[in-house]
Amino acid sequence: MTYPDAGVIEAISGTFVPCAIDIKNPDSRSLIDRYKQAWTPDFRVLGPDGFEYARFNGFLPPADFIPQALVAAGQAWFHMGKYDRAAGLFDRALRNHPESRVAPEAAYWAAVSRYKVTKNRDDLHEGWRVVQERYPGSLAWHWQSYIEDPA
Repeated sequence: MTYPDAGVIEAISGTFVPCAIDIKNPDSRSLIDRYKQAWTPDFRVLGPDGFEYARFNGFLPPADFIPQALVAAGQAWFHMGKYDRAAGLFDRALRNHPESRVAPEAAYWAAVSRYKVTKNRDDLHEGWRVVQERYPGSLAWHWQSYIEDPA
């Protein structure tokens, strides 16, 4: 049996209230059906009422799992209207994992989260400049591309 990386354990226990579901247990069937769980591993971020705010499936090595989990948590806080908390998680993912696959998304949503707090377009555009400069051609770059100067 292999054990999870200590960084993964810390990322999960420091950010989430983890819950494991035994998919082979017949008593889990109603939960599996409720969330349409079809593949494992299946990582979900649920609110206190059971609403699903984010998810991802499939095995990810620690270097990919940790930033993905931070962005998923940031998305949950963002959609719950806790923009400061969301920005902190997006910033953490970006700061600690700037080369990760989700770093462009973290930079984009960090800027959006700050804007939702301040209502200052400069905060939004300043954050999106990070996307422009560090992650050109990424999906997040396309999301903010309307502010690009036409060439």
